Amino acid sequence: MPGEDVWQLFDLGAGLSPADLSTHLSKVTKLCKAWFSADGVSLFVRLEDSDAFVLAAQSGADRELPGASSFRLGEGIAGTVARSGEPLILNGPVDHPQVGRSGGPPIGSSIVAPLTATDGETVGVLNMTRNLGTPRFQEEDARTATALSRHLGFALANARLVARLHASAERERAMAAQTNLILNSLHVGVLVVDAVGRIEQANGEASRFLRQSDSDIVGESWLKIVGRLPKTLGRALKTAHDSALRGITQRHDLPKVAGRYLTAYTTPVPRGGVLLVIEDHTEQLETERELQRSRRMAEIGQMTAALAHEIRNPLTSIRGAAQMIAADNSLEGAKKWASVVEEEALALNSLCDQFLEIARPLSLHTDDVNLNALLETLASRTRLEASENVSIEFRPLAGKPIIKADGPKLVQALRNLIRNAIEAMPDGGELSLGLRRSKGFVRILVKDTGIGMTDEQVAKLFTAFFTTKPKGTGLGLCNARRVVEAHGGAIHVKSRVGRGSTFEIRMPLEASA
Repeated sequence: MPGEDVWQLFDLGAGLSPADLSTHLSKVTKLCKAWFSADGVSLFVRLEDSDAFVLAAQSGADRELPGASSFRLGEGIAGTVARSGEPLILNGPVDHPQVGRSGGPPIGSSIVAPLTATDGETVGVLNMTRNLGTPRFQEEDARTATALSRHLGFALANARLVARLHASAERERAMAAQTNLILNSLHVGVLVVDAVGRIEQANGEASRFLRQSDSDIVGESWLKIVGRLPKTLGRALKTAHDSALRGITQRHDLPKVAGRYLTAYTTPVPRGGVLLVIEDHTEQLETERELQRSRRMAEIGQMTAALAHEIRNPLTSIRGAAQMIAADNSLEGAKKWASVVEEEALALNSLCDQFLEIARPLSLHTDDVNLNALLETLASRTRLEASENVSIEFRPLAGKPIIKADGPKLVQALRNLIRNAIEAMPDGGELSLGLRRSKGFVRILVKDTGIGMTDEQVAKLFTAFFTTKPKGTGLGLCNARRVVEAHGGAIHVKSRVGRGSTFEIRMPLEASA
């Protein structure tokens, strides 16, 4: 029997890498050759998740075995031993590719022992041979070989487990490195706070947002980090974190800090914790404002040209009336042409009022507005005002769709859309008012079965002074869009000639001035 120090060779899980396993197994075959006075030793190892056994190490005369030697479970002598889990002593000449060897001294005796793991699975086969003319293996040799092979089986299973753990750890390290690379390439701060309030993961942007530096905050206390921030910002972030702990996924607009506009998005983590995404949208807001200013200037240019055109027609009438007054000396003639002057002057005054309404900055006074109640009231009023050949339908939304809005101004915008819809149905039709709830916003629909519009008309629809009506000013829809956009919403239209039009207003569920 080998000494205790030698048994350490069978500890294949003691810091061995998979690359070292073959060398270690070669040492085992050499020791077995010495312990059992064998002329040859070969060791077959079972491939993971397979019934195949391949030659892993050999020593002595068995080095003559081809390196590609293999067998399957239940195949031949070694395969039978692997399946039964019981060792086998073979005495007498043996010539078998899994036990014997071709060429060289003939084999007179051999032991084939299975290497079994703790769960009873055969993970390998140990084969030892003695040449013909040497003492044969005895039962005592078989018992010793069984003990050794059982220990070696445990060690091999342990080595495989260690290899799997190494591979798993390596995959996790690679995934973590890839995740960190992705997170650090983002222009938003991302951090995870665990269930006990420690920062488990954070990218560079999160560190800069919370510390105004590039220092690593992983492992630090979340409360201590937010405690170092300005009070209003720290309090807002703590509130956002606490809401996620209660299972609420939410967006939080943070207080303005050092001229920067920040938003936090919080999501509960299934295992107990919070994911926070902090976004600096200052540049986005500035870009949007610049685009709005550019669009505003373009609109002003268009309105100036259109206004000059609109003013020219009344002025032509006024000039003509003045010339007629000068040419006609009768009092009746003067009265007649003076009424024309007054009518055109009033038209100019109305035009100036509408123009000033567009040019004047829009101020909102918001409050909770129940859209079901608002649209029900509009539908009732419209039924009284519309002709009998126009039917008006409104189906309220389940629950109470309440938004923050300036009620009177929203009513004014919707009345413009409703008025246009009714005027688009001169021969009658159906007007439908509807509400749809979507993620983060509510949709207000105004649908008619009127004459519809072409794609070219739709493209110009919200341009000041553009109108499809003979006596329209083209300012109603322009004002409606201003009101909707001031609430942070958007207005869209779909139309087909002869099939009607559908106007859709999207209002944020948390819209505010």
